[in-house]
Amino acid sequence: MTKKAQSLLLITLCLVMSLTAGVLSCTDHDIENPETACTRVDGSPRYYTCEFEIVKAEFTNKLSLNEVVATVTPMNRKVNIPVSAAWSYYHPSPGFSDITFKVLLHIKRVSNPSISSSNQYTIPFLNSGTKNMDASFALYQFPPIFPPLSQTISIATGETFVAVVDAFYHVKEDILPGNKAVYSDISGNTAFLIYNMKTATVLSASPYSYKHVFDLSESHIVIEPTIVE
Repeated sequence: MTKKAQSLLLITLCLVMSLTAGVLSCTDHDIENPETACTRVDGSPRYYTCEFEIVKAEFTNKLSLNEVVATVTPMNRKVNIPVSAAWSYYHPSPGFSDITFKVLLHIKRVSNPSISSSNQYTIPFLNSGTKNMDASFALYQFPPIFPPLSQTISIATGETFVAVVDAFYHVKEDILPGNKAVYSDISGNTAFLIYNMKTATVLSASPYSYKHVFDLSESHIVIEPTIVE
């Protein structure tokens, strides 16, 4: 083979290798793991990949954690919750009730933490307080004034952790003929969040300056409850 032919062959091989590398690079960049894709409330990508997905929230019968009476998922957040399943129920004033349920949050790890937190996370419960859910949740501030105790979630990617939490509701109670109770004016829609406090603290500060708590959390689930007898 002449030197000229050798040079042409070498150039051709280099071009093929460069093109192949370019295709691989683009492929790796463009295709995301759908489980770890993470967007903000406005639809833009979150700077740090979300660590978790709250797969579902299960309301249990009183303190019987193995007896589920109602289930909420991110795609089906409307739920009827029987008041008989409450583990705490009392009347703070005539015609009103304060009702608390035990809830099992199924939390799946979908990505490793972007900022290490020694596996310590907080899981606050938020109440929208009004029917304008989006506006109400946006009013919550970070960090929370009274943050819940941190929880350890030390699981590998793809594994699921179950957190036992409380859901509290203040409702108006009317007694109809036949001693039938009807519950209305429930204290808004509610949500559970999971924070990696270190990641949320970074995202809430400059240059990111995220304000909405849903953007700061690693995952959240919204519940639109109806209390029934």
